[in-house]
Amino acid sequence: MIPPRSSTTYSANSSPVGAAIRACCGMRKVFATLGFVFLAWAAVAAADKKPPPAQPAPTPPPKSAQPNQLPPDRGTESAPIVVKVLEPEKSKEALEKEDRIEAAKATREQQLADFTKDLAAYTKWLFGATSVLAAVTLGTALLIWRQVRDARDAIDAARISADAAKRSAEIAEDALIHLERAYLFITKFSTNLEYLFAGIQVPDLKGRPSFRIDMINYGRTTANLTTGFVHVEIADNLPDPITFGGGGESSSLADRQEVEIFIGPGREYFLDNLTWQKEYGYDRVLGIKNGTTSLYIHGFIRYIDIFMKPHEIVYLRRYNPKTQEFDPVGGVARNRCT
Repeated sequence: MIPPRSSTTYSANSSPVGAAIRACCGMRKVFATLGFVFLAWAAVAAADKKPPPAQPAPTPPPKSAQPNQLPPDRGTESAPIVVKVLEPEKSKEALEKEDRIEAAKATREQQLADFTKDLAAYTKWLFGATSVLAAVTLGTALLIWRQVRDARDAIDAARISADAAKRSAEIAEDALIHLERAYLFITKFSTNLEYLFAGIQVPDLKGRPSFRIDMINYGRTTANLTTGFVHVEIADNLPDPITFGGGGESSSLADRQEVEIFIGPGREYFLDNLTWQKEYGYDRVLGIKNGTTSLYIHGFIRYIDIFMKPHEIVYLRRYNPKTQEFDPVGGVARNRCT
């Protein structure tokens, strides 16, 4: 048990215990002050060793505090202007009207869906019908192509047949013309030079020789004689082909005569009294007699047949004093009949 305290009291100023107590209290204050200073120094040292904390971003002042200041990029893509529109509260009539509009819209959308469904069905049937039509068209095109090919072959065959028929008709016509046309030939040339040769010893003999051309129609139809040309030359060589209007001594007879004479089939005709307008002298007759020079007669005769086809006889003859005949010279080029 703890003994009860004595009721005896001591004075602090007069007791040595009080003095000790006062000394202990003073020491305690000193130690407390030193401890507080040490703790403050430790706290300051720890704060110096830690990195400085990051500075927080400056917080813009509230808009209410800066009503007249706007960001510089307002109204651009980075800071667009946003306007919030608040719809006014709708009335009952407006709500009913919107309900009716929504109902009508739903009805139209349902009808559109039905029409789209029907259209899809019709399109399907149309595709089938189009496919059938395409198949029929293709078949028709093939049939038409074959018909065109057959028609082309038939046309080619008809053309060949027509050409053959035309050629046959031309051959038949040519055969008929060659069979029934007039064929006019010169049969004889004659002259009176033999009478002049009889008086060759007379130096001053002068005479005018005459010529005659006999022809005959060997064809079956009539020949229409239209043009005749007779040319007489005394030359040492073959004369050149006839050119109308050649003057000089070679223009012995009428250069050209336009006539119209009809010679029937099998009939003969002759051109006589073809007289040279110049007189023969002794030297000319002697040269023809001795063969030192030659007497030529050449020209042409033209006629048409009943088919209105033109024909021509070209001749070049040289007088032979031995046989007293005119022999053809110059070959086929100067003696031909068409």
